[in-house]
Parts: sequence; C-alpha cells; structure tokens
Amino acid sequence: MASYLTLYDFANRLPNFDSLLFPVIFLVTGLFMWYINKRHASSASPATQKNDLRIRRFFGQLYTVMALLISLWLVFSSLHHYLQVKQIYYSDKLLTTEGSVDYFLSSDYSPSHEDEMLINNVRFSISPADNKRYGYNQTAANGSPLKENMLLRISYYNDGDKNVILKLEKAY
Repeated sequence: MASYLTLYDFANRLPNFDSLLFPVIFLVTGLFMWYINKRHASSASPATQKNDLRIRRFFGQLYTVMALLISLWLVFSSLHHYLQVKQIYYSDKLLTTEGSVDYFLSSDYSPSHEDEMLINNVRFSISPADNKRYGYNQTAANGSPLKENMLLRISYYNDGDKNVILKLEKAY
C-alpha cells in the first residue's frame, strides 16, 4: 500500500471574495460622495442648497445603496457556493479514483490553455482561470508537479460540466 503526500486539499481553502473588489470600491466612492455633499451643504448658498444638493445627495445615496446591495449579493453568493462545495466534500457525493496518470497534456500544448489528464478513464481538466469551483487549478505552466505515469489519488465531484478535484494526493 502506497503512502500519499497531499498536494491540494479543499478543506484548507477559504471562500473566494476576490469578486468583491469593485463593489467595495464603488461603496467607498458612494460613501465619499455622500460625505462631500453633506459637508458642502453647510457652505452652500440657500438658493443652490435646496435643488442642487438634493439631487447630488439623492444620487450619492442611490450609488451607495446600489453598491451595498451588489456587495451583499456577491458575499452571499460566494458563501452559498463555498458551502455547497464543502457539503459535497464531506458527503458521499465525493468520488475517488486512484491510479497512474494514463494521459497528460500540458497547457503549453493545449488550445484551451488547460492541463488535461486521464486516470482510470476519468478525465480531468485543470485551468488557472477556474477559481470559482474551488478545485485544484494549478497547471504545469504555473508549477504543477503533475505529469504522465505519476501515481495519484484524486477525490473529486462532477459539477455537470467537468470533474472538479477537491483533494489531490501523490504517492511516494
């Protein structure tokens, strides 16, 4: 029986919040607009204060509220997907295959810029752009140690589109 070294384990991952960068920037911008308009209101003349400041304050508040709603939606969406994958990881839906890599095509030679491999007739595609599924996504071009004839044990699930690797172990 072979001993295995863990190369990747979903259990060590945290939720992805990288998609929140732009909404947070918009939220901060909206809050800043709101603050500037509030500060400007005290120094404006009474004639401009009524109409001009109402319009600016309205759009500043609208901008802030929209950015806040988008940010909250993205946080809950990211957490929901993360918890779904975590549930799969700890359930019987997680499949396991063990064996030698029968076929390996590096992203250097693949038109889709994905590494492709086959183990026990189970096909895996690995892409660095595929960060949302929480699977292993390090290609050979980015330093992955995977290669043909390597003995691996892979825990994965099929999300309907492809097999997503949640745990990758190499025999030593």
